[in-house]
Amino acid sequence: MLQTLAGVNLAGHSVQGGMALPPPHGHEGADGDGRKQDIGDILHQIMTITDQSLDEAQAKLVSSN
Repeated sequence: MLQTLAGVNLAGHSVQGGMALPPPHGHEGADGDGRKQDIGDILHQIMTITDQSLDEAQAKLVSSN
């Protein structure tokens, strides 16, 4: 997997709006909510890429039959 500041690129799929994660903190506080949002955004990007990959695989399977 390749990660850049501009986005995330995985197997030919790119998702714009990627972000660099902030350095880990020794304490949780108001910043903990921001980190949770960042993690949620990253998970959403992964799910989107996975859905696109599955759709492409299904389309190839249907077209080969």
